[in-house]
Amino acid sequence: MKRRYWIALVTLLAAALGMVVWRTPRGPEPVYQGRPLRPWLQRAVVLRDQQANSRLKEAMRSADPASKALIEEELVHCVTRSLKTKDSLLWKPYNYVRTNLPPVIAKVLPRWQNPTSVRCGTLWWFLWRGGAGSADVAPSGLFQRATPVFCNLARKDPHPEIRQMATVTLGGVGTFTPEAFQIMLRALSSTDPELITAGARWFQRQPLDPERVVPLLVRSFEDPLTRSDCASALRAYGLQARAAVAQLVTLAESNDPYVSSKAKWVLEGIDPVAAKKARVALP
Repeated sequence: MKRRYWIALVTLLAAALGMVVWRTPRGPEPVYQGRPLRPWLQRAVVLRDQQANSRLKEAMRSADPASKALIEEELVHCVTRSLKTKDSLLWKPYNYVRTNLPPVIAKVLPRWQNPTSVRCGTLWWFLWRGGAGSADVAPSGLFQRATPVFCNLARKDPHPEIRQMATVTLGGVGTFTPEAFQIMLRALSSTDPELITAGARWFQRQPLDPERVVPLLVRSFEDPLTRSDCASALRAYGLQARAAVAQLVTLAESNDPYVSSKAKWVLEGIDPVAAKKARVALP
């Protein structure tokens, strides 16, 4: 039994090692300032290492044009490859074997990160770096290139938490595609405040299909958890959101000062005349 066990273990280890080697990027290892570039970007993107991220931000700001182009190329490769990482039945046994081997042997074996954690960490990186003041780290067109991958994860990832995170990321930094529009419309129609917020943020950047979207934004405006983002999205629609004026005037007359002030702020962006009337009507 021991012999069979070790034969099975060695076979499994060899198969897993072959899988890791097969997944390893080919080609010469790019370097920046004398250090390998790929491990550094992996730490910044997948592991959300703050020191690596700070170094990345500084490099994107101060590197010479050739070095910056190299970093951008590798960064695009890193994030797209990480987002497309597939789950594998071999990961758990490989990780178990590697962590239980003597350290002298384990250290020569490649470290195979949890594929689910790789996707999760990369999505968090997009949300983190896609925020205000962080766009200087993202190569031009990165969010546009990543949008179809976000959509695929939001629809098909086997893990519900990844589907949720991909939808939220799409809402935060995704660009327009017909598929993204459908996913965001479904998010805005949901009862989950996190998904509604994601939808409102996406439609704030892409004020499309007011006939369907504006009523959903007004409905969610009444929820304190989603009010602020829905208000910003309604203002982005401007005159296209005129159908919501009557409801917003009613909300502007609310006894809740926060609801009232937000409704008036939205009205000013849609119909300044109606906003002025609502203000006069209030005591």
